[in-house]
Amino acid sequence: MKIENIHVVYFSATFTTRTVIRQILCRMNAVCHEYDITLSPPEGEVKMGANDVLLVGMPVYAGRIPPQG
Repeated sequence: MKIENIHVVYFSATFTTRTVIRQILCRMNAVCHEYDITLSPPEGEVKMGANDVLLVGMPVYAGRIPPQG
């Protein structure tokens, strides 16, 4: 499979998760679409094709993802 687009969705309160995600993206050869959901959800619908990849980044505290509030 040839990856055409990478859709990245992340929550990053202290910007550490964003930094890690961006470092991963630097090494991938594809068009990137970044969605920062720290303060609000993406505007509109996120559409993906058959050759697209979704990468999700969330902070982990004590081995767990924080619960939704």
